[in-house]
Amino acid sequence: MNKFIPKVLLIGDENEIPKDVPEFEIVGKLEVEQLEHGAFNLILDGKSLSKTDFESIDFDYVVCTDNKLYWKIKPHCFEFFSSGIFAPIVFFQHFISNIGFTAVSNIRDLYTLISKYKSSSPRHVLDLDAYLYRSDAFDFHDAYQIAPPPQKLLQIETVMENFLKIEPIWWNVYDSIFTSFDDVKLRNYDVIFMTAERSFEELLTLIDWAEKSSKIVLIFIHCDSPAMKSMKQISNGRSNYSWTPAVRGEWLKIDFQHVETCRAYVVTHKKYFLPKLPEGYEMIHGGKKNSTIDLGFQGDDTGDNISDLNLYLNELTVTYWAWKNAPRTDYIGFSHYSRYFILPDTGTTNKSKNYAPIKGGNFHIITMDEVMDLLKDCDILAVKANPASTSYAWRDESAIGWQISKKYIEKVSLESWRLLEKQHYGQRLIAKSMFFTRWKVFDEYCKWMFAWAIPSAQEYMPTKNSTDRYISSVCESMSHVFCVQNNLRIKLLNIVQASKESTPENPAF
Repeated sequence: MNKFIPKVLLIGDENEIPKDVPEFEIVGKLEVEQLEHGAFNLILDGKSLSKTDFESIDFDYVVCTDNKLYWKIKPHCFEFFSSGIFAPIVFFQHFISNIGFTAVSNIRDLYTLISKYKSSSPRHVLDLDAYLYRSDAFDFHDAYQIAPPPQKLLQIETVMENFLKIEPIWWNVYDSIFTSFDDVKLRNYDVIFMTAERSFEELLTLIDWAEKSSKIVLIFIHCDSPAMKSMKQISNGRSNYSWTPAVRGEWLKIDFQHVETCRAYVVTHKKYFLPKLPEGYEMIHGGKKNSTIDLGFQGDDTGDNISDLNLYLNELTVTYWAWKNAPRTDYIGFSHYSRYFILPDTGTTNKSKNYAPIKGGNFHIITMDEVMDLLKDCDILAVKANPASTSYAWRDESAIGWQISKKYIEKVSLESWRLLEKQHYGQRLIAKSMFFTRWKVFDEYCKWMFAWAIPSAQEYMPTKNSTDRYISSVCESMSHVFCVQNNLRIKLLNIVQASKESTPENPAF
């Protein structure tokens, strides 16, 4: 990648430039002539410069090596230099070494670009390259709001490698600070903005990731960078790409918003009477390959499947089937024939949306619209476990299932196994292999889970052990490990636990 090197008009002695100032190119040396009444005249190559002359010069900064002279000149140069263009050497040294560009107007424009999408309610924002920190925009919230609300308008997260400690004032800006991209790659945001200089290929990779992670991405692209020409070409004719001029570059906005879809798969292995579920739920016959009955709807034994392992993996054979065969949706979830996520009825509950009735309480089975609304503020909806029954009841380090699971989990991730052991001494668990999440999280979860769950079940199968659910119990606990390892924001919901039997004459719901 060709590094962006700023072009500088220099005022002062070149020998006074500190050695640790990043590389730049001097395209001209300005002389300063003091006029009457404190005014100044700027001269280049013996010629007094007008505003038109300045606009014809190709430069990025005017840098002054004499700090006192800078402050004398500055009040008289507004007609020539926009904010952020004229800088003393100390400013240039600090900010160029940190981020390669900064200007008050760029920060102001960034805030405007983020906050103007009020129709889409932007709230969760990722500053991928710690731009606000590097540009000292610690008053980002207050300085650019006309009337600041009593609480922060935006929840901003960032990534800082080698982060140890920052000044307390930065917690007024950032809600979370992570040390690597892997810590945020599965989280969901309303807006992601990136400011580091990257190659065209790197930008395309990040744009592909951002499309699965946010509604809007804002990218600062340097005016002379190799990526600018290529990004201009691919944005041509695309209505969801737009450009905003900025100091030393442009902000590229890509709008990924579309009508989102959600689907829930209900796992069952027997006949079970249900009233009409909310739109978006689909019954799936788990373990159909080895079943002696036909329930009359889709089974987990078609396409790429592991239906024959249902005795050992239980609901996860349906999870695997959906991962490999189901139509791609923005959100996906799983319930059991007698267990569903529920929400309390309120004064705004719309009974016309096919809410499934819950006997004995003012609750309803969650709808797809409610799922998508809740997932705006978290990454996964899950079931809170009962630690006494989930954490300790099946833990037996001498058991064959424990030993087999440990062997394969450690092959995939030693850290995953250590987290599993750690959580079984505590009470931080989620349960039931029921959840709702975005497809991108689901996809990574399945890659990780089945890398060790399938070989564990296959080795466990010939043992004919009486505790056939052992491997699936490990898998259930490992769901929490996945969330912890990927910094997922978890929202725990209540579920309805209905009778295991249900008929039209005696319905469970």
